[in-house]
Amino acid sequence: MKFDACIISRALLSGFFLLLMQPVASRTNYPMIDQPLPEFSQTGQEQWLNSAPLFLEVLRGRVVVIEFWTSECPSCFRTVAWMKSLQRRFADRPVTIIGVHTPEFDHERRIENVAAKVEEFELAFPIMVDNDYAYWSAIKNAVWPAIYIVDKTGILRHVYYGVKQVGDSQSRRMATMISRLAKQPHPDTNRQ
Repeated sequence: MKFDACIISRALLSGFFLLLMQPVASRTNYPMIDQPLPEFSQTGQEQWLNSAPLFLEVLRGRVVVIEFWTSECPSCFRTVAWMKSLQRRFADRPVTIIGVHTPEFDHERRIENVAAKVEEFELAFPIMVDNDYAYWSAIKNAVWPAIYIVDKTGILRHVYYGVKQVGDSQSRRMATMISRLAKQPHPDTNRQ
């Protein structure tokens, strides 16, 4: 039996993309799952848009959803509507959405270019500008976009790679997971 190299290549590529679309939490080799979220690496006001610099202590008692994105990434563009829908859906719940802009290209390092993209997309959640890849490295990120879900105690619970769109099955599962984490009481009984 003779195999067509093109068919084999397509099959391997399809398998690779299916693997990427699965939650990383289901793969046991991801070292950050069930570990504390690293402190945000950028602490200057000039490195944050839509917010003063955030610190983990201030976020205790809240579910945190972090999206790694970059301003010239088409996959990131397709995830914007879903991120905005999460912000609206959980506006009155103990959930904080944070974008981490980590550039792929040199021109994406210019804060005014990032600010223009934030304005164009009408993003209202805090954005940390991670030009030196310090947070990317600390959290061991690998791709754009990547979504990290952190529980109220600051423990990273789930990681997802790839495009997220309003209404797709994985996005619905993620929203359900965020909702479930938001309903859980914080171990410190003084917080919700």
